[in-house]
Amino acid sequence: MEEQLRLSIVRADGQRDGEPVSARPTRPADTNPPRRLDEFGDVLTVSTNDVWAVWIGAAVVLASLAFLWRDLIASSVHEELARAEGVRVARVELGFILLIAVMTAIAMKIVGLLLITALAQFLFSPGRVLWEWGPFTITNTGVQNGILYSLRLTLYDWNLLSAPVYIGTGNFEELYHDAEFWLAFQHTLTYLVFYIPAVLVLALGTALLLNRPLRGMAFFRAATFVPVVSSWVVVALMWKWIFNPRYGLLNYLLAQVGISGPAWLFDPDSALYAIIIASVWKDIGFIAVMYLAGLQSISATYYEAAHIDGAQPWQAFRYITLPLLTPTTFFALIISLINGFQIFEQAWLMPESFAQRGTTVVVEQIVNNAFRYNRMGYAATMSWVLFLVIFAVTLVQLRLQNRWVHYEL
Repeated sequence: MEEQLRLSIVRADGQRDGEPVSARPTRPADTNPPRRLDEFGDVLTVSTNDVWAVWIGAAVVLASLAFLWRDLIASSVHEELARAEGVRVARVELGFILLIAVMTAIAMKIVGLLLITALAQFLFSPGRVLWEWGPFTITNTGVQNGILYSLRLTLYDWNLLSAPVYIGTGNFEELYHDAEFWLAFQHTLTYLVFYIPAVLVLALGTALLLNRPLRGMAFFRAATFVPVVSSWVVVALMWKWIFNPRYGLLNYLLAQVGISGPAWLFDPDSALYAIIIASVWKDIGFIAVMYLAGLQSISATYYEAAHIDGAQPWQAFRYITLPLLTPTTFFALIISLINGFQIFEQAWLMPESFAQRGTTVVVEQIVNNAFRYNRMGYAATMSWVLFLVIFAVTLVQLRLQNRWVHYEL
């Protein structure tokens, strides 16, 4: 049963100020009193279960990292043995290390989620004391099953201040006729149409260059991954300077060849394409690392056999490399589609205020309705519609993978 978070200020004896004595409820006895920690004179309650939740979550993540590093060491030993036997194997080097770094970053995010979950459990447990100061105590009644509660919230009109009002399918009917939402959905689809092919093709080309056995290649592999770990705030500031119509670098280079550049982020017609360019630049390194790992996993015997048969380099790429990279392409496509539907940071930070109408996306509409217009029920409806669209697209890709994904020749 989902319950709405309700905070109330009551006295330490369980009585609310301003109420008749007969109407003042008494605080129920706590059958499992939590441990109390005094810090800076304020009383904070911590349950033993909350502490165990944090330690168990951290132990799970550390065990996962241990298994990853064990596989890394095992692969290095296998490579040394293969070299001793004279067998040519794909070198791991920085590509595999970067992949481990990505997985480690994901694991650290899981740690953060676990800590947030434990904190939420600590804060939002029914009957839990949140804060005590003098004669006053802040308590709450609990929040349970947030995802299911958001689904239930789609049937209500709630402004965060008053009690939710049941309106049935009113939010869905309003969303069906909401021109702003469908305009944002159109912008999101336009972003995907240009972003997905560009990032996949350029990432594959980058991976092919990074896979060459040249001196100093480790530096270029690391440099390619720098934009991925950069904050969108920093990236947005950099690209806003590049796209400046007066003194920006891009329009300056276009002017050198006689082309008059557009206003980019100042023009609603071109702002979305500027966001696509910046997004592709930032995400190329992430997809390139996937392709680099896929290239190094292809056995050299395929290329040796093709060379003996007289195949040209383009033919080897067409009939060996591309088919064996289809599993990597499939994974990169799924990840890019899911992330593309949830585009928000660049659309929020980069365009100027008078060009934002041409770059409004679905997640931006959700944020505005939830936290600017205080329409939580309507925002929840948008969120669930977006979730259903992403789920449907992903399901279609999973159904179609047998037609074009090849795990062996």
